[in-house]
Amino acid sequence: MKKAVFVLLVVVFLAGCIIANHEIAEIIPFFDGYVQENMELWNIPGMAVGIVKDGELVFSKGYGVKDVETREPVTPETIFQIGSTSKAFTSFLLAQLIDRGEVNWKDRVVDHFPEFRMYDPWVTSNFLIEDLMAQHSGLPPYSGDFMAFLNYSRDEIIQKMRFILPANTFRTDFAYQNNLFLVAGKIIENHSGLTWEENIEKEIFAALGMDESSDTLEGYFETGNYATTYSRYNEELTRIEFDGNSFKFAYIYGPAGGINSNIVDMSKWLSLQMNKGVFGDEVLLSRVQYDFLHRPATFAGSSDSRMLFYCQGWIYEQRRDYRVFWHNGETIGCKTMVAYLPDDDLGIVVLSNLAGTNLPELLAYVLFDLYKEVEFIDYSGEYMRTQIDNLKTVPEEPEITFSDPLPLENYVGIYYNDFFEKVAVSVKEGHLTMELIGRDITFDLEFFNRDSFVITNSDLFEMNGTVAAFSIDKTGVAESLTLRSEMISKGLETLYRIE
Repeated sequence: MKKAVFVLLVVVFLAGCIIANHEIAEIIPFFDGYVQENMELWNIPGMAVGIVKDGELVFSKGYGVKDVETREPVTPETIFQIGSTSKAFTSFLLAQLIDRGEVNWKDRVVDHFPEFRMYDPWVTSNFLIEDLMAQHSGLPPYSGDFMAFLNYSRDEIIQKMRFILPANTFRTDFAYQNNLFLVAGKIIENHSGLTWEENIEKEIFAALGMDESSDTLEGYFETGNYATTYSRYNEELTRIEFDGNSFKFAYIYGPAGGINSNIVDMSKWLSLQMNKGVFGDEVLLSRVQYDFLHRPATFAGSSDSRMLFYCQGWIYEQRRDYRVFWHNGETIGCKTMVAYLPDDDLGIVVLSNLAGTNLPELLAYVLFDLYKEVEFIDYSGEYMRTQIDNLKTVPEEPEITFSDPLPLENYVGIYYNDFFEKVAVSVKEGHLTMELIGRDITFDLEFFNRDSFVITNSDLFEMNGTVAAFSIDKTGVAESLTLRSEMISKGLETLYRIE
């Protein structure tokens, strides 16, 4: 305990000493210590951090371990999934098509991808290319994301979008989506004759010399220096198995989150952004298109000290007295932050092998505050204190009156809706199971209360906790099945018995 107090005092002292000088070389020693200390506080197994200044990677370091069992250390070359920071790669490819005159931002999506359908025919007809990646579709946030866990292909996910009820008016409120980046990927493929993956490799990886980056499940393992990924389930560190659907999730959503990379390669991507589409002597994107990708498109929120807008695969933030372009990314086992100050040619990449942590974003803000010589804020400490305070104010759950279920056979049947199609409920070894017909996926349903059951102990732990609630007809037999989960959007949750 005394050692911890001493370290904290040293950190605070150093903060006071170095804030007076914004030279990056003088900031890095304190920042390095801050990363190390807080990574341990957040219990993150491994992390890599890179800082780019004036186009050069001036700091790169691995922290912690790639695998908690082997204890192999993370290095700047260690590969991580970069999650939704991949979105900026997809918007970059689309902007290149526009530079070549093959597409226009004001073109209708259906004119370049006739299969595109939204729930509302008017929205379908009026959806423009510039709407695809601006996060103002009117759909519920993250709607349909769970499809990737259930073996849906990209084409199937796009096809199922037509059944998702809108939550807001088109082009009004910010609501984060992954599905529409798949549509952007399809437009890129239709015009190039290459897959999204082949386009990324040709137009970006090869052009920048991102030799160790990839965009496939197999590519993750090619260098041999890759991170084992983790999440927290029931407060326990949970290893994400490489052969499971949870790990594959990112690659199904490729244009929205399927790139693998490391600090060395991502520094080149960051340098391209800070140099406004130019890498070395090569112009990869016109200044007009660079500016469009970074132009605020949708208001995304504000507070006393910050204002956010979603652009095209980037987030623009005005905070304190400076501007930031950034995007974070999260797969089932990794968390990423890519951010830069456009007025100072300073950027940061943070890669980690733990999902559900906010430290990567907080580290970027610490670095930028130090550089801009504004009052130091311990963002990590403040966040943790807020979380502790929130736990103290959690309301007590109301008492529930429990009753026994009907005979299990009363729930057995085939249930259907347009989104899930056929789901079979059966009795197996004295308990209910639910099979997604045609998906080769079966869930055990554990009894909860009367006509409600819960998915538990599934390999797809994202589905654990989903409630399967049956509605009973006059004869005492189930007539419908409702799946209740934060992942399942309103209007998709109820299936009706057909057999």
